[in-house]
Amino acid sequence: MRPKKQKPSQIGPAVSIMLTFIAVQVLSIVAVFLFQSQPPSYFINANVVINLAGAFFALWINYHFNLVYPFERGQTKGKEILTWGLTGTALAYLSQVALTMLEITLFGQPTVSANTTSIMATILANPLFVLLPIISAPILEELVFRKAINGLLVDKIGWIGAAVISSLVFAFIHFDGMILTYSVMGLIFSYVYYKTQNIWGPIIAHMGLNILATILNLLV
Repeated sequence: MRPKKQKPSQIGPAVSIMLTFIAVQVLSIVAVFLFQSQPPSYFINANVVINLAGAFFALWINYHFNLVYPFERGQTKGKEILTWGLTGTALAYLSQVALTMLEITLFGQPTVSANTTSIMATILANPLFVLLPIISAPILEELVFRKAINGLLVDKIGWIGAAVISSLVFAFIHFDGMILTYSVMGLIFSYVYYKTQNIWGPIIAHMGLNILATILNLLV
């Protein structure tokens, strides 16, 4: 049986969400040059605004154009979404700890990822930057990698294939050496998406993980 073709009403909004993500990255780079002669806080504040605007614009696209796939037709209750979201946070954190130790042992990776180190240094310099890892990044990244990429691929290659591809893209886009760690985290978020049939499941899981990681790193 041939897989169903994606409806234009699904492809258009999904591609628009991906383009929003790309636009955010480009504008963040442009901001570097615009504010290079200004104090660092100018660029950081601009970056916060750009990322928050991008996240909420992608969220608007999702709801305004009613981006709903066939597998999302079920009415998952809010309590169940929250439960799976928090479960995803726990699973992602435990896997992150275990896989980070494995990558340190096998591949000589640093004890803290370059991505995390950069984020924490920026937060300490400007606390407003904390809005990126705990709000804008989870919303925008889950809309891109789970909703748009994973969601579009499900009908074509099935849930496992869609989850693997979206998770690998998720890992590589972070420009971090810990590919295995980020890939498994992506698979966990995809699993939460599968169980809840609602994008807010993985968004909550991702938010929870970043909040937990931020707090723990600030306490160290």
